[in-house]
Amino acid sequence: MELTPPFHTRLVRSLSIAVRPVWLLPAVALIVICGALQAPLVVATGSSVATWLDDGALALAGALALLRIRRSPWVFAALMFWGALVAIAYFRSSLEPGVALLVARQVGVPMALVFIGSVLNRREWAGVAWIAIAVGVVNSLYMLPELFGLRLIPPANALLADSIHEIFVTDGLPGYYYYYYAEGSFFVRAGGLFLNPPIAGIACAVALVLAWWMPRRKWHWPLAAVLGIAVAASASRAGLLIVAIGLVLPLVRRWIGTLWTVVAALALGSAGAAIFFSHAGSGLHAAGLIQGVTDGVQSVIGLGFGHAGNYSSSVGAAESGESLVGVAVSAMGIPALLVILFSAALLVRVTLAAHPDPLGGLAIAALGAAALSETGGALNGTVALWAVVGVVLSRTENSSSGARLRAASRQRAPTEEPGEEDPAT
Repeated sequence: MELTPPFHTRLVRSLSIAVRPVWLLPAVALIVICGALQAPLVVATGSSVATWLDDGALALAGALALLRIRRSPWVFAALMFWGALVAIAYFRSSLEPGVALLVARQVGVPMALVFIGSVLNRREWAGVAWIAIAVGVVNSLYMLPELFGLRLIPPANALLADSIHEIFVTDGLPGYYYYYYAEGSFFVRAGGLFLNPPIAGIACAVALVLAWWMPRRKWHWPLAAVLGIAVAASASRAGLLIVAIGLVLPLVRRWIGTLWTVVAALALGSAGAAIFFSHAGSGLHAAGLIQGVTDGVQSVIGLGFGHAGNYSSSVGAAESGESLVGVAVSAMGIPALLVILFSAALLVRVTLAAHPDPLGGLAIAALGAAALSETGGALNGTVALWAVVGVVLSRTENSSSGARLRAASRQRAPTEEPGEEDPAT
């Protein structure tokens, strides 16, 4: 006679099936889709509740990723360390608790996405990449009519979700739709379905780089053309930087080699920076980075939230903004700066290796975008951008572990007696 297992045993079995890690890809896809539909839902419903949908999906994906800690223990350790720094900065904040929580979310989301990316397998990452490409293409198609002034969704209506920033509206468009390239001279940018040009530019730029490096390259030229036009139409500084570092530099390296690529990057980067900082408002991005890092280094352990960033400046607590790295280092000090520099060093090492990871450039671009833009912490447009950092770091970690195991095997081999078998094999 078969005994029926106790209720608690059956419950545990059911839960183990329900939270099986195989659901991680759908959870990450849900983050991307909720982020892409966030602004249209806010406009359609007139409620800001839609802005938290991608946060709920992120919490679900994070919980499922925790079931795979063994795949990337060092990235998880970095996540815990970063989380502790964020918590300390929050409790030392000079902002109101609600605003401080938004800043904590802003600097914490990228590291959470890095960890999620580090535990994805190749098939899951390919799925995330194709979803990001699809979102980028749909946004590009929406942005093309915007070049002629046709907008199906009124961008100003999306401001219902933002009760903190004071954003001026001119001719039905929020202020961030205008790109000032000289005093009094501007052009109107395309904001896509995100109803935000900087975020739309990042999403389309990431889609462009991913589409180019994906194995199936039959469609990469038409996709590159459509997505490239969208990035240009958004005039997103972070988006243009992502295309330059994630796509152009790796291609140039294949043609002229590492040394000349570095030389060309320094020369063209200096010229581009001179043009970039000559544009009205662009200097705020560099000022935010420099001021934030300076404050963080001088204070050693950081000043807590409230001394840098747009959220802080919107309530009159800070003057500098427009740099996510500046916000993080200002609040969390030298420990945060060391985490960022160490991660950058690992990514550069992968990108400049004899057999470089083609995604290494995009991973470096994520840090570059965060250095010169606060939009790098916007969950609704940066899921694939930060996940790719985790993908590249996990490959580095796994390859290093494999190299150590192979070296240990070679060292043991001469001492083995003839006929002895290695128990590990």
